[in-house]
Amino acid sequence: MEEALENADRACDTNENDNDNDANYADLFSGEIFDFQATHPGSKFCHLAELSHEVIPKISLPREKLCNIEMLHINESNVNDSVRQYREDYGKMALLMFYPFRTLDDLKKDNSYWNLFDEQRRIHFNLDRNDKKSKYQKFWCKGFEILQNIQDRFTLEKKLKRARDPVLLQTSCRQPESSTTNKSDEEKKDCKIPDISDFCDNLL
Repeated sequence: MEEALENADRACDTNENDNDNDANYADLFSGEIFDFQATHPGSKFCHLAELSHEVIPKISLPREKLCNIEMLHINESNVNDSVRQYREDYGKMALLMFYPFRTLDDLKKDNSYWNLFDEQRRIHFNLDRNDKKSKYQKFWCKGFEILQNIQDRFTLEKKLKRARDPVLLQTSCRQPESSTTNKSDEEKKDCKIPDISDFCDNLL
């Protein structure tokens, strides 16, 4: 009987904690909810909600799936297989984040993620001098800025060294003149610290 009561108390405490968490969680959002269409696999148990305040998202990606731009050899037409794979991985990750789609096939052009991404890149930066930019570009414009920020982070981490502390630059480390390494053997004997066991002989 006592055990049943304890379990009931725990259940009540859990429900109260859940309600508190739900209340705190709800404060983060403005209240506007966007449901997925019925064909979406998560439509029955999840939705999108607008945040009350802007946040900086954290992006977790598989290693080298969004590689350094230098590895893509963007300005070269004839590249080897490893570069092609880097391009496909980069294009796929970029399109998944910033290009509207319903199936993965929507992210390909001529069966290639890179072909579609490169097409959107050329349209965005108007590399082909096309005046119909807004008509054909579906890639989110802000996405190119985010990709550039990620690239800048790569550059800072791998190519720039941390600035040295100005205090260390102006400080010379010298060995103290009173160091025992500069003293004679007699001086070392005079300043020798006695062993504590010498004071314990009379107590034994």
